[in-house]
Amino acid sequence: MSPNQQLNQILEEGFDSVAETGVRAFTVESLAKRLAMSKKTIYKFFPTKEKLIRSIMQFVFTQINSTFKRVMADESNPAVQFIKIMETIT
Repeated sequence: MSPNQQLNQILEEGFDSVAETGVRAFTVESLAKRLAMSKKTIYKFFPTKEKLIRSIMQFVFTQINSTFKRVMADESNPAVQFIKIMETIT
């Protein structure tokens, strides 16, 4: 697996983990177990839990923003735009 693939896997699974447990209960150890990856590998990308969580948030916001832009470009009907954006969020 390439470093970029590892990074994306960490961020995607990290988001799922934070969404399930909440930020306070989230641990790098539990994420490593979910990924079948060592904590050392995660810390190679993110030296602290705080930097990991910030990166997860940025990753998710970037994905949402991309989806919004795509929906706005693809759909001219504001009602359809709204529905598709809400489907993305929920």
